[in-house]
Amino acid sequence: EDQNLAEHTFKVLTIEPLAFKTTPDVIQMEWNPSNPKTIVEAPSVNREPGMTKYIWLQNGRVIGEGIRQEVPLSEGENRFTIQVTDLSVTQSKMVEAELIIITE
Repeated sequence: EDQNLAEHTFKVLTIEPLAFKTTPDVIQMEWNPSNPKTIVEAPSVNREPGMTKYIWLQNGRVIGEGIRQEVPLSEGENRFTIQVTDLSVTQSKMVEAELIIITE
């Protein structure tokens, strides 16, 4: 006959996976060759701002960090990748979103 030697109760804290709350819309802007930059904000995620790290990339190259970023623009379509990592969860999976700015 099987017998339980001991019975234990444990609390397990679970956190929902890191995710963007919204998908970025395509941004349309007027092309201004004398000021080919703009400041944009990343879409929010389901974490407090201090718990995350935002990295901005253009063509696979890191161009900055933070929720807001001044990005360089060229005439036409400009694509940026935003990578977000949860700093409070060990081995958290990074999430990625693409931001597109079209200048005409």
